[in-house]
Amino acid sequence: MTQIDYSKIEINIQKITMSFLSSLYFYMMNYLTALFNYGYFSHNYAMLSLIVMLLGTFFLIKYTYSVCVKTSLVPLYIFISLVLISFFTRATSALICITASFVYSLYTLKLIYDYGLKQSDFINKYRKYIKFENFIAIFSIIFIIFLFYFLFLFFLNLTFIANNYIFFDSFFYLPVESSFFNVLQYVGNTFHDSILLFYILFPSSILLIIYTFYAHFLTRSQYVFILCPLSEYGQIPLSIITSKFNGNSNKALMLAWFKENIGNYVKSVYLDTENKMIIFENAEIKEENHKENNTPSLQEEATDYEYVIYSLDESIKKIETLMAKVVHNGTHLTGVLYNMKSYLEKINILHKDKRKYNKNIDRINNRYIPYVEYLVDTYLQNILLRDEKINQIQEKIVESLNNILAVFKSMYESNMEYIAFNIENEIDAMELLIRQKGLIKESL
Repeated sequence: MTQIDYSKIEINIQKITMSFLSSLYFYMMNYLTALFNYGYFSHNYAMLSLIVMLLGTFFLIKYTYSVCVKTSLVPLYIFISLVLISFFTRATSALICITASFVYSLYTLKLIYDYGLKQSDFINKYRKYIKFENFIAIFSIIFIIFLFYFLFLFFLNLTFIANNYIFFDSFFYLPVESSFFNVLQYVGNTFHDSILLFYILFPSSILLIIYTFYAHFLTRSQYVFILCPLSEYGQIPLSIITSKFNGNSNKALMLAWFKENIGNYVKSVYLDTENKMIIFENAEIKEENHKENNTPSLQEEATDYEYVIYSLDESIKKIETLMAKVVHNGTHLTGVLYNMKSYLEKINILHKDKRKYNKNIDRINNRYIPYVEYLVDTYLQNILLRDEKINQIQEKIVESLNNILAVFKSMYESNMEYIAFNIENEIDAMELLIRQKGLIKESL
């Protein structure tokens, strides 16, 4: 297989996760180091904090390696260097941890902002692979949530410094009297004896809420941003997506994981469980193969996790979604989309054997419906513009949609003619057989 260029992945949600976790790691490290070095708790608690630090370090190094191994390991080397310096220095460990946490926070926000700017171009480029009914990626919401959470952590850091600067006087001594500094000292004094609860457990509980939003708005669709740019290679090793199945794994579990994380969000893709490869289908090759041999494809044989290829169920749902959009925006496309939906439902009913290849249904799913989505989305984007040239484009879009509707109507009518022809032949043959047996008399 051709060597895969992973630099094509311009939007990598896993990098956001890596940077976010690194920021939290150094934030927690600051307080765990204080517990361990300055005897806030007993020896047992100090050893527990050391064990937590080591486990967290191991996990984050492993995760950072999995994210960076296909491109550049420089971020991993930087992280390990910061960890070693903070572990083996006493006087400067707080400064290093707080600075590193702040820098990783800024980098996380920058990644979210940059990816948000790229999202529109990404969707326009790879819309044929995206299942928009399930795809959710709202970078702006995550940016705001992360920003407030980082500001909250930064405030906690300031209160801790204001109360404990005697430990780090060579770096943090601030001989100033101000109301803000007094507030920080008051908060720090209030929770001086509850460092574990206030500075670690309390932010961790809020983190659960933050992660829920993050998972809903970004990480659920993270593999869309990885797989779509690599689709040109045709087949992608599953190992670049997850290391869960690198050993001998249960195929049912593998398929279930694939359906939940990829199959629900990416179209025209299936999993070859034998070779552990994610394979993008080529519609033209697939159609020619079925013309030569009308046997179930690999996707049909290997999966029950994806909707059946030769069904129009998903296409009908997409038309319904588009109808909701045009109704909400007050356009006059509702009629043509409603008629499309009506003919697709009829064609779907006529095609009873959903496991059998049907050229028309295949073309509707892989060619016409993505084109209809593109036309409707373009029409909605242009609707607010008041320009003569735009009006001409809008008219062409409507004309093109009507032409597609005519194609669906023609497909349905040709199916009906074929069915009617077969039924008439069967009736004629049966009547001829009955007459030959003398079961009915010829009318005079």
